[in-house]
Amino acid sequence: MSQVRITKTPELTKVLDVLQQEYPLLNDAEIIKFSLSLAYKQIQPDHYWMTPEEEEGVGKALQELKEGKGFSGTVEEAITWLKE
Repeated sequence: MSQVRITKTPELTKVLDVLQQEYPLLNDAEIIKFSLSLAYKQIQPDHYWMTPEEEEGVGKALQELKEGKGFSGTVEEAITWLKE
């Protein structure tokens, strides 16, 4: 695991103090990791975990289900069917 070193400036100390009041159970390192995680989540689209092609396949599959074209098979077959 690699490390990131951060110089604790007076400005960073002020920010950490405010966040420490909001999250009293977290230490400075945990607050920084948590803050980075929140920032990352804000810039990622909600559908980031699915490619456009997979999204389209799921949409088609849902439409087929609405039309009464059900599916019966194994989980693996269902996943393949959803990706089509």
